[in-house]
Parts: sequence; structure tokens; C-alpha cells
Amino acid sequence: MPAPKPGDLIEFFQPKFHHWGIYVGKNLIIHLVPIGKTTTSMMATHGIVEKKPFNIDQGENYRVNNIYDELYQPLPPEVIIAEALEMVGNMVPYCAITQNCHDFVIDLRYGKQRKMQLCQSCQDLGEMIIGILRFVFCVAFTPRA
Repeated sequence: MPAPKPGDLIEFFQPKFHHWGIYVGKNLIIHLVPIGKTTTSMMATHGIVEKKPFNIDQGENYRVNNIYDELYQPLPPEVIIAEALEMVGNMVPYCAITQNCHDFVIDLRYGKQRKMQLCQSCQDLGEMIIGILRFVFCVAFTPRA
């Protein structure tokens, strides 16, 4: 496995889900952690940006996964790291589906433009799903002659 470089996305494999952080060098990652009254991220409405040690050599279950590098130009590492470090300690909106740890690091690495493109794709997909559900509902509940 290649050693992470500053600005790389790190995907952690956990029992029920994957968690994402961004490597900022010196064996540190920055990541978004859900907070709230619940113990699961599904119900959290806010997260806190944390910096924590990342033990490359101690067998953490992870991989470097710069998932969109073939589609989008990553920002320069120094820009990624500066923005990530500036956010440490901040509380930010969190949603397990649309504003989670993955979205947080994707925004840092690729910038807001990639997110806007993806959001448009999600909106298009959502509209398509709603159309299909309307069709199925109409067919299922239309009285037959």
C-alpha cells in the first residue's frame, strides 16, 4: 500500500461503514465527526472537525483513495491542508447522506465545483426516482376495469 501524501483522501474500513479523513502530513489526519444526542451518525445534525494522529505503521485498516482524481483536478496540497487546518474545531452541519465525512474531504480535495456538479447529478437522479415512484404508485392504485 502506498504511503499517504499530504492532501490524500484516507478511507478507513470500520465494521458497519467507511469513514473518511484527509492526510495533512506528520502522521495526522483531519476528519469530520458527527456529534449530538445520538450514538449513531444517522441522526446527527452537526459534526465537529477534528485533527487526530494517524498511525500509518500500526496496521490501521485504511487505504489511500483519491476517488475522483481521474474526473477532477485536485487542489494543490498546500491549499487543501491550509483549509483543513483552518476548519479544525469548527462545528458544521452534518447529514449522514448529504453532508458527511466523505463529502467533507471531497470538498477539501476537489473544491466546491465538484460538489456542485455532483449535487446536480443527485438532483437529477432524485427527480428520476420520484418519477418512477409516481408511475409505480399510479399503476398499483389505479382501479382496473
